[in-house]
Amino acid sequence: MPNRLPWATLIWRVFLRDVLECLRCKGRMEIVAALTSKAAITRVLRHLGLSAEAHGFHPARPPPQVELPFADEAPDFVADAPASEDFGA
Repeated sequence: MPNRLPWATLIWRVFLRDVLECLRCKGRMEIVAALTSKAAITRVLRHLGLSAEAHGFHPARPPPQVELPFADEAPDFVADAPASEDFGA
């Protein structure tokens, strides 16, 4: 698809961070491989001395109000009095 942008360009647009810039020499890095299988990713991470286990995440917290009252259970609505016509007085 000719209208698709590379992922590095999208990251730059969102985070203003050039992910292909080398942190040591400031030169351009080149992608030489894309790992897609779990076995290959685990092997590379272990070779680098990194953990291959995913970090645990905290469960999402519930919304502050779990249930909304039904119309017949809701307290009566009382509208504010209309504003006076002379706002500056």
